[in-house]
Amino acid sequence: MAADLSEVAMLRSRVAELDAELARRADELKPLAAREALLAEAEGVVHLGSWVWDVPSSRIAWSDELYRILGHAPGSVEPSIDLFFAAIHADDRAGVRESSMRMATDPDPDTRVVRVVHGDGTELVVQLDGTVVRDDEGNVLRIVGTMHDITEATAREQQLVQSAEALRNAYSLGKMGYWTWDASTEHMEWSEELKELLGVALDHPSSVKGFLEMVPKAERSTIRDFKEQAVATGEAQVVSHRIERPSGGEIHVVMITEAKYEDGELDRLHGTVMDVTERVLLERRFLQAQKMDALGRLAGGVAHDFNNLLTVILGNAGLLARFSPSSEVNEIIQAGETAANLSSQLLAFSRHSPLNTEWIDVNAVADKTAALLRRVAGVDVDVRLELSAERCGILGDQTQLDQVLLNLVVNARDAMPEGGTVRIRTAVVDDEVLIEVTDQGVGIDSETLEHVFDPFFTTKPAGVGTGLGLSTVLGIVKRFGGQAGIESTVGLGTKVRLCFPWVAGESPSPSVRQSTRAAAQGSVLVVDDDPGVLRILCRFLEDAGYSVTSADSITDGRAAFAGQGPFRLLVTDLLLPDGNGAQLAADLLAEQPELKVVYVTGYAPRFDDAPIQNGALVEKPFQRQELLDTVDRVLNGSS
Repeated sequence: MAADLSEVAMLRSRVAELDAELARRADELKPLAAREALLAEAEGVVHLGSWVWDVPSSRIAWSDELYRILGHAPGSVEPSIDLFFAAIHADDRAGVRESSMRMATDPDPDTRVVRVVHGDGTELVVQLDGTVVRDDEGNVLRIVGTMHDITEATAREQQLVQSAEALRNAYSLGKMGYWTWDASTEHMEWSEELKELLGVALDHPSSVKGFLEMVPKAERSTIRDFKEQAVATGEAQVVSHRIERPSGGEIHVVMITEAKYEDGELDRLHGTVMDVTERVLLERRFLQAQKMDALGRLAGGVAHDFNNLLTVILGNAGLLARFSPSSEVNEIIQAGETAANLSSQLLAFSRHSPLNTEWIDVNAVADKTAALLRRVAGVDVDVRLELSAERCGILGDQTQLDQVLLNLVVNARDAMPEGGTVRIRTAVVDDEVLIEVTDQGVGIDSETLEHVFDPFFTTKPAGVGTGLGLSTVLGIVKRFGGQAGIESTVGLGTKVRLCFPWVAGESPSPSVRQSTRAAAQGSVLVVDDDPGVLRILCRFLEDAGYSVTSADSITDGRAAFAGQGPFRLLVTDLLLPDGNGAQLAADLLAEQPELKVVYVTGYAPRFDDAPIQNGALVEKPFQRQELLDTVDRVLNGSS
């Protein structure tokens, strides 16, 4: 009995010792459990799951966060190698297997980004990191690793990449570059776009000095003042200046600079540089167009009165020449014609010259104008016509075509101070009428050749040329629907080539006009507000046998038409104080449709493209024969 009690006591003592040992070990495990709980919480925060693969037993265990990454509740399924690989996206699975096999012989850890398929079917982007644990003999015991869910981080990174690409595209489309300057180190950085804009290589060093060297010297002080203003105010500053690129060529830029401060101290300057060369050129062209328009308005305003005066001067001089010819009268006529030519040139240049569009034969015009061209060219210049055997018909204004040929011959003459030959050649090529004017002059260099059609551009000495010759030619040619080009070689001469659409047609026979003039006479109503012009018009028509009634306004003209009509012909100025001749003609034609009309004008911008009803247009100043020929054509229906 005593022995039994002794054994019981010993057992109880052993149990107490075991309880104490268990209590001690539980106390030791509490920090470990706390750390495991903290680790699990940390894994959940950063979406990082961990796993351990026991290679000898082919068993795997993983953390609760890895369960969640794979789309399972913690502990809801038994971890397995097959389940792990099944979660890897099919396209990435083979690579993960190869990596696992490689780690058996490679001591280095493995890192790769793959996709996994979540339990709900969505794809996640994860980063797998694994490493091998070996025994002392180098045998693989287990592979441990982590699976980090980086789906959101990858999406944010892609957004940043897309934003950066969009920014680069914006910089490229806007021809803009970016720079920054560190105040503490004075180091400057240029973006790739800025280096491209400046025309330097991508490895070109960035520096304030290097940038300033590209700025023309006259503008560098402006850049320095601009920088100091940005530093002083801390606000964005804007400046425009030029850049002379090392690769060649000048560009215009706009630079915006802003200063940044930290704790009241200048931290850095940063800004953009934008290439605005095209905009500057467009602005210049716009200003030039405004200047040309202003010139045209000025020329037109003066031309109306000036051409009226010239009409009176040339008309009366023409009468004197008929009845008392003398050298003095001829000089008056020549001076008046020169003044009329200048007025016509200004109006043609400014596109305010009325366009009397009709079918004309270029060959006939050139042949008719040849005498004048030779007189203008002088004795040292031989003007030769090489006219096509084909009829070179175009739609245009004969007076303005005369102007074109005259301007080109004058230019050719001035290019040959020692004399030479000017060839005027016509041809029909591919349904186009070609006019070539070629000289043997000094020629034009390639740089100057680019500007010869620009208004006011001239290579002639001051006071010799107006710079309107070729620009006037271009304006007239374009109004005819044609094109103009120029070729030149220094020392060999210049060729100006004009192309017009070819038009089939017939010009009226002068003999028909002369033979029918006697039968064409009748009553004419003449309307013009200038007394001198009105007297000349009436005198010319009365001398030719017409019965003339005059009026100095639209109101008086309508009254005369109502009281003394009907009339065979209306001769009216287009620009009148109480309205315009075109409207007067339209009103009278409504009452008398068979009425013929000759419009007379020196400047009528509002009627440049107006249709000519039942008649033709005569430009002031005009000579007697020109007016009578026009009246004859209109009355005989040949205009």
